[in-house]
Amino acid sequence: NILGLQGTRNFRPNLLPPCLQNYKETLEHFRCYHWYAAEDIYTNSSTGVTLAFNRKFFYAKHVSARYSPPAIYQGRGGAVLFTKSNLNIFAASLYFPSSGTIQCKCDCVKGILGWLASVLEQLPSHTEKFIPMDGNFKVGITKRADSWVLINSAVVGPYDAEPTTPV
Repeated sequence: NILGLQGTRNFRPNLLPPCLQNYKETLEHFRCYHWYAAEDIYTNSSTGVTLAFNRKFFYAKHVSARYSPPAIYQGRGGAVLFTKSNLNIFAASLYFPSSGTIQCKCDCVKGILGWLASVLEQLPSHTEKFIPMDGNFKVGITKRADSWVLINSAVVGPYDAEPTTPV
């Protein structure tokens, strides 16, 4: 009933200016909220996030807030809060960078997470939270030169990538 999509810049209709922060549209059974970005230090050809809500369960009149990150992080995050009676449902879509210098990526991730933390602090304590993201964490295998190699990453804790049997 809730979809969080990342890398949605190419879904932007051509008639919208590239710097438009966010807009809403209805597609079939979903009410969609989009956040796009102009070219900037933290953007690429895919930068953009979308949240889509099943219209059967989520009505526009129950949207109590839409949240956009600071302009420098446009297209890297967006969030919506639905409130009906004493039920609060919060959804945020996040898209972390996959390229750039390590320092640039770290600064961007810290900025996005800082924005999200400030939004979460404002929410009532009984709010249900849904936060899909594309973390670009490089888990599993990667192509290096002419072969595939396992990445020894602590991102998934003790459940790190295991060797697989070749097919």
